[in-house]
Amino acid sequence: MPGVTRLTSEVTERLNLDLEAAFTAGRAVGAYAAVAIDGEIAWELPYGFADLESGKKFTGTTGFRIGSLTKTFTATAIFRLREAGLIDLDNPVSGTIPELAQADALAASLDEITIRRVLSHTAGLAPAVPVDRPYLTEFRSPHRDEALASLPNTALARDPGSGFKYSNYGFALLGEVIRRVSGVECERYIVDEICEPLDMRSTRFDPGGIDVASGYTRLHSTGNVTKVGVLDFGFEAPAGALYSTPEDLAKWAGFHLSDEDHPVLSAGSRHEMRELQDRSPDGQGGVAMNWMVEKIGDATMFRHGGGVPGYLTDFGVLPELGVGVIWLTNTWQFAGAPGRMIAEIVAGVVDEREVEPDASDQQPAHGAVRLASEPPAELAALTGIYLFDHESIVWCEWHDDALTLRLSDGEDRPGGRVKLEPQPKPDEFTMLGGPFTGDALSFERDSAGEVIGARWGAFLVRRLGPLSTWGPQD
Repeated sequence: MPGVTRLTSEVTERLNLDLEAAFTAGRAVGAYAAVAIDGEIAWELPYGFADLESGKKFTGTTGFRIGSLTKTFTATAIFRLREAGLIDLDNPVSGTIPELAQADALAASLDEITIRRVLSHTAGLAPAVPVDRPYLTEFRSPHRDEALASLPNTALARDPGSGFKYSNYGFALLGEVIRRVSGVECERYIVDEICEPLDMRSTRFDPGGIDVASGYTRLHSTGNVTKVGVLDFGFEAPAGALYSTPEDLAKWAGFHLSDEDHPVLSAGSRHEMRELQDRSPDGQGGVAMNWMVEKIGDATMFRHGGGVPGYLTDFGVLPELGVGVIWLTNTWQFAGAPGRMIAEIVAGVVDEREVEPDASDQQPAHGAVRLASEPPAELAALTGIYLFDHESIVWCEWHDDALTLRLSDGEDRPGGRVKLEPQPKPDEFTMLGGPFTGDALSFERDSAGEVIGARWGAFLVRRLGPLSTWGPQD
């Protein structure tokens, strides 16, 4: 498949039309989309506002918090240390962090939790640092001393090597591996050893000197947007705390697409990072180290997104085409997948596109949700509408004789469904379905026994009301 050296006028016209429509449909405060070729922006579409109050617009140098796209930098750091002979991908993480041996839940599988498996989210680790509180309600992650003290609480969501289980905690542990092996903080290592040599001088963990877009969330009660605070990532910084700009991300795409060796990392290691480690159920993609792999026509996209309150990111490289795809928004609730849309247009695999979601498969934004059958009495009180602190809606429904959750698709409509498997203790469940498989959920009640919310890992979820009567809440 020949690489793309420039975008035709037909492609750029299609990109302009479809992305403008997608941003409007997704109710973005602001957004920025780009295609990168040879490490530079070949097409861009700024949309809306980087800051509503000042009316500031987006440019290629506007800063965003890129969330979990940070993991591709942490993975690159691991491979760089591997090339220096300081890390073996198939060694257990406990070889560098021996305190993990204190975790009773890992006793039988400690040696199976390898660096390679953590890189590919197949180590089975739980998604969040195992401190005994839903810490993200405080708008901060545990700091290093808290996280290290919690290592004996480390648990598995599934058996190591048995399949995909996304884990921010795993990448926090990789950050600790980098710290112990290199002798410097992971964040400093990434900036000094990767970003600076690649001339990515606006990619850093400290946003000082970067013109960062304001982050917004949309209030479910009014539909209005409000600014959000800055999440302190603490020990989980290697999993999601970087800031960057579109121009820097174009350089990141160029680096990972290049077939030439570079002092930061050899071409061979960059290719190895793209080797599939676990195949998706449809056989069309899966997960590499640490790229998510999916097919775009005859091409393969190696992709990673990111989500931090106030910001969403999508980034991908398509080696057969030689292009990078960049999409960023400063609106937490955004419906749609513009990153894949850009890739499909560039690859020429789409003729006609519907930007609006298919109404036949959507529930109304507000109002009654029909139940297929009546739940048992002990579970009926758990059904209802719930709200994350970051304003995302969750539906708890009885469906096909099981209690299920459906997360908002970004437009206050239910999205994919996750089954809740009851555990021995009342009101405690384990999730089954997609990336949430193995996550624990426990409902919480007040002194009168009324359900008031739920604890989902690092989050508290507040109950708004029953399914049959829910509408906009004040």
